[in-house]
Amino acid sequence: MVHRITRTALGAVLVAGLLAAPAAEAKSTSSARVQVKLRAAERALDRAASSAQDGNAAAAVSQLAAVRRNLASAQKTTLRKHTPQTAGAVARTQGHVVSGTAALFDGLTGDAVAGTATTLKAALDGRDALAAAINALSDKSGYARVLSLIDDDATGEAGDIADTLADDELTDEAKAALQAAATQVAATATATASADDASYPTDGTDGEDCRERDGDAQYPGTARERGVRGARRPA
Repeated sequence: MVHRITRTALGAVLVAGLLAAPAAEAKSTSSARVQVKLRAAERALDRAASSAQDGNAAAAVSQLAAVRRNLASAQKTTLRKHTPQTAGAVARTQGHVVSGTAALFDGLTGDAVAGTATTLKAALDGRDALAAAINALSDKSGYARVLSLIDDDATGEAGDIADTLADDELTDEAKAALQAAATQVAATATATASADDASYPTDGTDGEDCRERDGDAQYPGTARERGVRGARRPA
């Protein structure tokens, strides 16, 4: 009887382990897929900035399309099965795209302005959708830092956009896109300010803040730190 109970218990443990393994593997695969797409979006954003600086509008438009495609793919995967870590990584890259595209408008004309405006709007809308998905969770443990990150980024972007509108050489289309973005980031900051509310309990890992991981590949540095905002077209 003892041996039978022991064998039964052991069997239950093995079955539980076998059931948990695919779930853990799927989670790991999903996270890796998100990271690949985010890195591709970051690289495309850098190339778009370089192309714009060199006056190659066609190349900038092409790279901006790659930014949107990769960012949308990463967000789709994250919204389907997200964790605080993947949500934070997506939010961080969305912030980079917002700051980077806002900076690109200086001196741009024609199709490059339209491509930049479309990419800026896509990043803003995607980030708002991510924040809404987090706010809709019944268990928000671990997500306070993600919303705090979005809140901080949106607040900083408001200042960057104001500076761009005041100082840069902009077409009417660029001005309209930036003014709309200014309104949207203000709303985003208001919507995510609840990250400090008691409705977002910690899960023991919140001390490891997204904002403190800029040296980590999962949370690359801000657009300004990476020089994206400084990528201006030659005077």
